[in-house]
Formats: sequence, C-alpha cells, structure tokens
Amino acid sequence: MKKIIGFLLLSVLLTSGLLQAVSADSALTLSSPRFDGVGHYNIAASGVGLHGVTSGDIVLTVPGDVVSAYLYWAGYTSTTGDDTIVVTVNDVTIDFTAEWEYGPDPWFDGDYHYVYVADITILVDTFGSNTYTLSGFEIAYEYGAGIMVVYEDPTLPNARVTIYDGLDAFHFNFDTPMGPNSDVACYEFDPQNTARELDITVFVGGVLHENRPNAIWHETGTGTPPTNVIDSSSDPTGPYPLTAADGAQWDTYTNTITIPMNHEWACIQIESIPTEGPYSKNGNGKGVSALLLSIGFVIPQEPEAPPEPEVPPEPEVPPEPEVPPEPEVPPEPEVPPEPEGDETSTRYCRLCPYWKRMMYPDSCCRKRCTISGRVRLIDK
Repeated sequence: MKKIIGFLLLSVLLTSGLLQAVSADSALTLSSPRFDGVGHYNIAASGVGLHGVTSGDIVLTVPGDVVSAYLYWAGYTSTTGDDTIVVTVNDVTIDFTAEWEYGPDPWFDGDYHYVYVADITILVDTFGSNTYTLSGFEIAYEYGAGIMVVYEDPTLPNARVTIYDGLDAFHFNFDTPMGPNSDVACYEFDPQNTARELDITVFVGGVLHENRPNAIWHETGTGTPPTNVIDSSSDPTGPYPLTAADGAQWDTYTNTITIPMNHEWACIQIESIPTEGPYSKNGNGKGVSALLLSIGFVIPQEPEAPPEPEVPPEPEVPPEPEVPPEPEVPPEPEVPPEPEGDETSTRYCRLCPYWKRMMYPDSCCRKRCTISGRVRLIDK
C-alpha cells in the first residue's frame, strides 16, 4: 500500500506543469491568488523552522474534507537554491519538486532569497491530520516550511477563502524594495450591511527569536486602499507577534480582524521596528529581518438564500363526461302511393285477409286490409 500511494503521488508531481518563477521582491501576487473560492470553507495551517537542523515535524490538524493543500519552503543562499524537499508521513516518503518559485531575489552580502510552493492536495487528502516530517532542503540558510490547507465542513458558515503568496523580504535598515517594512498586502471584498470577522493566516520566515522587534498592522476601509498602514506615531513593544513560534526562522501567525459594515478592503503590513528589543538576546535585538511569503484570508459571505419552495402544479380538471348522442329515430316507412287503377291488370290483394287471387277486369281487390285499414293494390 505504501508503494502504491507513493507511486501515485510521484506520478502526479512528474506530470505537473513546468516550474513557474518570479524574481522580484514586491507585495504578494494579489492579482493572481493561489486559491480563491466560496463554500463552507476554512483554513488549517502549521509550520516548522528548519534552520540548523536536518529535519523537522509539521503537526497538522485538518477538521474537515481537504479541498486544496499547499507546501511552502524558503531560505537564502549565495549559490543556487534548492527547489526539492522530502516529506515523510506514516513511513511513506515522497520527494517533492516546487511547481512555483519566487527568486532568486537579492538580499544582502551577495545572498539571494528563494520561496518554493508545491500543490500537495493528494498527499494531505490521503493522510489528513497527521505528522509530516520535512527534510532534504539543502540551502545555505534555511528558514523553514509550512502547509496551508483549505478544508470544507458543511456545518461551517458560507465563506470566501483566498490565499496569496510571493517573496517580500524586509529589514528596517534596508532601502526599498528590501525595507524598511513589508509592502502592504490589501484584500478586497464585497461590502455587507453588517459587521463581520476576517481571519488571517500568515507564513513568515527569517525571525530568529522572540526579541527581534516587529509589529503587524492592519486597516480596513472603503475607496482606494492605502500604500502604508503603519502608524509612525506608535512604537509597539514586546511581546511581538512574530517570535519564531514554529522554531528558529519560521512563524505561522493567525489573527482575527473586525470588518465594519460596508467596508470593502483590509490591508496588512509588517513593521521592522528600528529599536533595541526590551529583551535583547546577545545584542541581536534590533528590528526583525524577515520574509513575508503567504497570507490566507477567510471572510464570511452573505448567508445562502433558501431555495424557493416549489409550487405544486394545479390539479388536472377531469374532462366533462361525454353525453351519448340521442338515439336515431327510424324514419316512418314510406307508404307507396296508391297506384292508378288499371282496368286490364290482374292483381293480388296480398294484404287482404283472404289471400285470394281475384281478377277483375275492371277493378282491383277492393277489400279493406285488416292490418292497415287501407285498401292496398299490389302488383302480382
């Protein structure tokens, strides 16, 4: 069974499209989402830091039927990147090759960032909630890896799920496009006449530890989205939202944002705070150096309208019973006219009760018939 599943998955990978590469450091590819769909959907995600280790475990819980699943991995190097990674689950080992690549993108001191993405829907649909061990990512400076899953559950409210990815590196001491903060990632949606909650899931690589000052800002509104949502008059302090929560160099960050009624967009931006952290570790506590590579959004939609009740058809009216035609009354038998007398004819008086042949040269039988009461003259 293990070999069959492995062969099936490997066949899917080998027959997938050519690697699609993008090299620019910019906002996530908001014009081309990795996933965008409406249904009884939600997102499940988990990640692991791979810096300085040969392997790491992603413990994934998927509380529904898998719709789509994507594997992300990232890091930087001064040489060629590594678009392959090994996934082991339930003693089944699969080599994955990226289907989409961002980079090489200049970072500093001759290094280049790389972000890789692979569709692993079949794998997660097969093994579901499980521990997925990642290994074989060989690059000078590994950040980590994460799995983001869209799942369906008929008990969930109707929602739109959208996933964006890209390569947006930043550090407070770098100029555009590598800093000082991330670009603004704005998510646009149809307004509603009630407030609602927007759930976000974010993969960020490069955060070494919890003491690198950072902040995640958001803003909602109508009209044209902004190009900056960082409030420069505010200086957030620890604890910071990005803390290498999944292990050194990787965070899976989640939050919920209230969307007021009639608002049309929500924008996210990560700040690298240019100050010394309150808990500086080994003097390395200045603003975070990081890479934003994926954001998933889940926003409720208008409730589905119940179907119109079916109108039963009008009962058929039975046809009026046919009225039988009036019976035909047979016509009265024609009474032959009285023939003119013939003095020379010989006649039978057939209606005469006597039934006798009578010859009268000068007349017919003049007996009156007892049946009709008339005198009948009938030829022989």
